[in-house]
Amino acid sequence: EKLEYTSMDEKFMRQAMACVNAHIDDCEFAQADFTREMNMSRTILTEKLKSLTGLTPAAFIIDVRLRAAYHLLEEQKKMRIADLAYASGFNDPKYFSTCFRKKFGFSPKEFIDRLNEKGDKIALLSAEAGLKPFFGKNSTCMIHVRSIFVPGRFCPGRVDGIGSIHRI
Repeated sequence: EKLEYTSMDEKFMRQAMACVNAHIDDCEFAQADFTREMNMSRTILTEKLKSLTGLTPAAFIIDVRLRAAYHLLEEQKKMRIADLAYASGFNDPKYFSTCFRKKFGFSPKEFIDRLNEKGDKIALLSAEAGLKPFFGKNSTCMIHVRSIFVPGRFCPGRVDGIGSIHRI
């Protein structure tokens, strides 16, 4: 299904992703904070996100965090699951693993094993997870059916040590 977006929609989605990415490692960042930072009412933000992504603001935040975790694993290849959960804004590694499995069809541990097994053959894993380009073939944004990826090929930050994200 090809989705059409106006430049205003694209601007809104970039702003929404940037807002969540700015708080990617903050497990206290919730829908109320997101609504306040987007300068919109809860109802308008929910309607806008639902129409563009099919997700509520809370689900959108989780989606962006999961995709950031996916890309962190892609980049790091070896990282403790608990550290990955905390680095991507989850305060419970078990809940993180459950959400990750539901989103991508495999657990973070299985993904790490596949990465180590297949080396740099990420394209196959990305295809299995349903990763597709969004906003044109040369764009840095991605979309999965109607849910949003974080901008860029990898997480919008770099990881130093275990689990600490620094914005670039």
